Amino acid sequence: MIVCNENMPASPVQETGQRFTWQPFSSRPTHPLVPWFLACISLLALTHFLHLAEAIMLPVAAAMVIALALRPIVRRLSMFRIPESIAALMTLAVFIALTAWLSSELLAPASAWLNRAPIGFRLRQLERKLEPIQAPLKAVQDASESLSDVVEQSTSKKRDPDDPQSVVVKPPSLLSEMLSSTWQLGAGTILCGVLSFFFLAQGESILTRIAEVLSSRPQNGDSGTTITAVEKSVSRYLLTVSLINACLGICVAVACMAVGVPNAALWGAMAAGLNFLPYLGALVGAGVLLLVCLFSFESSLYACLAPALYLLLSAIEGNLVTPAILGKSMSLNPLIVILSITYWTWLWGFGGAILAVPMLAIFVTVCRQFPATRSLAYVLSN
Repeated sequence: MIVCNENMPASPVQETGQRFTWQPFSSRPTHPLVPWFLACISLLALTHFLHLAEAIMLPVAAAMVIALALRPIVRRLSMFRIPESIAALMTLAVFIALTAWLSSELLAPASAWLNRAPIGFRLRQLERKLEPIQAPLKAVQDASESLSDVVEQSTSKKRDPDDPQSVVVKPPSLLSEMLSSTWQLGAGTILCGVLSFFFLAQGESILTRIAEVLSSRPQNGDSGTTITAVEKSVSRYLLTVSLINACLGICVAVACMAVGVPNAALWGAMAAGLNFLPYLGALVGAGVLLLVCLFSFESSLYACLAPALYLLLSAIEGNLVTPAILGKSMSLNPLIVILSITYWTWLWGFGGAILAVPMLAIFVTVCRQFPATRSLAYVLSN
């Protein structure tokens, strides 16, 4: 017989006649750190899964971003009584043809610029222009080498013939790695194109089915309207950002042409692509343009003009143009952007770096549409 009084804590086991019934523990409060612990475990498991499935998940993520960016064009074509599959095929074909044409037009001047003079001559030319800052760096390098020699001499010892020999595993050859990378790139590109077509062609039906499933639950309210608003908001954001980046690339190309930088269109395209990486992309692009100008001009001071104009145009775009078009509510927290780029670059390499900001923008836009996650969107926004 179990005796309970008012001062004793409630027991999960209570007496009912001659039988005992087990009371669940769900009514007991949990530790406040348990949800955070479960969230960290889930994030680690998701990271491990995304790393293992990179060959599949990277094309899937790229296809979703491309489909959301091109979705407004397909919707506009559907208004002219064009079947959605035909509209998706036309839009995707134009997008692929335009991308291939731009790539072919930019690869030719890039190869011509690299082959215009030997690499050794360019490096000697750059070394001569950087002589004023080489003296302190050379002193630091000499001191580091002397310290390394002292440490190596103090830790070295005579090798005993009886010591076990180390086994060196020969890495795969460069040719095999290049063939493997080329195969993965080709397969990923084909998968991305096929998935982009199906996401564009079947996007409306998929959203309708999701809305029907969610609308069957009364607590979800008008789920169809919410999902449509999310899809339209994300598509409008991605398409607008792409157009803004293209305009920035044109402005950078015009500025390079005015300064006299060779192959101005190439550097404008580079600026447009790197602008998908906020803050970091402008710094990388300005650094590349500075090296190009140091190779192209005799005056080091004049070589800084084009990178300065590049940074000025990027600052105007990021602080005036984009907030005026998209609104301050759509701007992202700079710290969150850098953390997102770092995470996805570490996880998926260059492809992850390109998709980091679009995926972050999609996540914030989705969180902003639901009351339960609106506070998270507020933290991630600027």
